[in-house]
Amino acid sequence: MKTGEYFVMSERAAINFAFQEMMAEFGEYTCVATVKGQELVGMPLEAPLTSYKVVYALPMKTISMTKGTGIVTSVPSDAPDDWATLRDL
Repeated sequence: MKTGEYFVMSERAAINFAFQEMMAEFGEYTCVATVKGQELVGMPLEAPLTSYKVVYALPMKTISMTKGTGIVTSVPSDAPDDWATLRDL
């Protein structure tokens, strides 16, 4: 990001950010690493706009890499899919 931060996201999300003036150069993005979701399970992460300093990556089969950013915050109290995944875990 042009702020110097690094984000875990899908390629599609990076392209979208690049055209929203979030990257150093308009329309351009750089991929610094490629990982599989299973490699991130259990990893401590910082989630923007949360009151928690650390959150952990958990698996969720309903995440679509063609629509989302790859890692999303889970709100079991508000989303049935999130509640079902948490219950299954």
